[in-house]
Amino acid sequence: MTQTNSIRFLSIQSLVYGTGHVLVRFITFLLLPVYTNLFLPQDYGIVSLAFAYMAFFNVILKFGLDAALMKKYVQANEEDRKSFYTTAIGVFTGVAILYGLINVLAAQSMSKLVLGVDRPEYWHIITAILCFDMMWGIPQLILRTEEKPYPFLIFSFINAFGTLGLNIYLVVSLGMGVKGVLVSNAIISGVLFILTFPITIQRINLHLFSVSKLKEMMKFGLPFFPSGIFAMMMEVADRYILNYLGSAVDVGLYSAGYKIGALMLLLVMGFNMAWQPFFLRVGKDDINVRDLFSRIATILLSVLSYVWLLMYFWIGDFVKLSIGSFSLLGPEYWNAIPVISVIAFGYVLDAIYLVQLPGPFLMEKSKWIMISRGMGAIANIGLNFLLIPYMGFVGAAWATCFSFGVMALVLFMVNRRLYPIAYDWKNLSLISVTVGAMFCLSYSFNESDLLKIVLSISFPILLFQTKIINLKTIFSKS
Repeated sequence: MTQTNSIRFLSIQSLVYGTGHVLVRFITFLLLPVYTNLFLPQDYGIVSLAFAYMAFFNVILKFGLDAALMKKYVQANEEDRKSFYTTAIGVFTGVAILYGLINVLAAQSMSKLVLGVDRPEYWHIITAILCFDMMWGIPQLILRTEEKPYPFLIFSFINAFGTLGLNIYLVVSLGMGVKGVLVSNAIISGVLFILTFPITIQRINLHLFSVSKLKEMMKFGLPFFPSGIFAMMMEVADRYILNYLGSAVDVGLYSAGYKIGALMLLLVMGFNMAWQPFFLRVGKDDINVRDLFSRIATILLSVLSYVWLLMYFWIGDFVKLSIGSFSLLGPEYWNAIPVISVIAFGYVLDAIYLVQLPGPFLMEKSKWIMISRGMGAIANIGLNFLLIPYMGFVGAAWATCFSFGVMALVLFMVNRRLYPIAYDWKNLSLISVTVGAMFCLSYSFNESDLLKIVLSISFPILLFQTKIINLKTIFSKS
């Protein structure tokens, strides 16, 4: 496959997977006006703590086995694929049952510890969500690995629109509040577990369960366990530190701003869902693949830089737009607007980290992923304790942003020896300088609307004129 066709293939795959991921995340974005107009900040803080916990434990319960399954599944023959999948799904089933039993018994104490409220029924629902999500997430991973994006997209549609409909019915119509948010997610997760179960049935053979295959996967996957924990610490620790140093109100305000800033994450994760299977497949083809990775990095940074500029210029105006009595952010949450662009820029730095993953994956040095994420997590926790007392919840946003930068820098230094890539420093520097200049211009002129319009148009013109982005390269069939 030529470089042009490879970039085109990755672009289409990213678009399809990104659409599925964007749908799910965008639904939560659409629900933000509901939550911030109906919930007090402390109630939304409880919701945010619940979802932060679920994100963290979704990684712990998989302990790196999902990443190892993807790698081994891509490179295996048909029979070995069944053996790897059977072994992995058997282990995940046992983990889900054990976790469910423990949490049913400890519901009251865990509810007080994690959510700060004595509501054991909340904890029962959270446990159900986690168990169902783990079990239907593995078939979704296999659809990505087999490069079957359209079934993946269908399940994403069901997840997105089912969640939206049930939230509107339970939270808005029935007024169930926080419990309605949790119940709607539990129902959809259960439905998706049932719908994806045939994918598992078609790909398992109980006689092929193999302890040796499990050992083989865990040899590669175990370093992903701490790295996954570190990644989730970066995503969720700030809420708990903020709750400790401040209050649930601070958590609610910060989480609302974070949710909008994480719109950038939609693009980043859409890319990454296609990126990992892509570089695992093409990485062993020929020596010129490193030039391909360099071109992809330049295109990715160009696109994300432009999206970040648009968010910085316009998001403050956008979130205050009202439809009837509703605005995207309820007026009580407008103090969180400064968080948005900081978090969005953090995810640009996260993308710079992700585009460097071929080195540790292809050279089977996954310990460097653990180390880079660990250093990012340490930086995140330390900066949260340092900045929150002086800057409040905006300090938590800066801590997250800087910690993504630490991760990207550490992996870059590692890859200089592990898997060196000749990046296009000329164009990367041009992008960085242009973004910095436009940011300073907008800030200096008090964010004039006319200037923001001119700058919003100028950046893509620069990209196309300098041929940093070439649409023909991305979409042509040659």
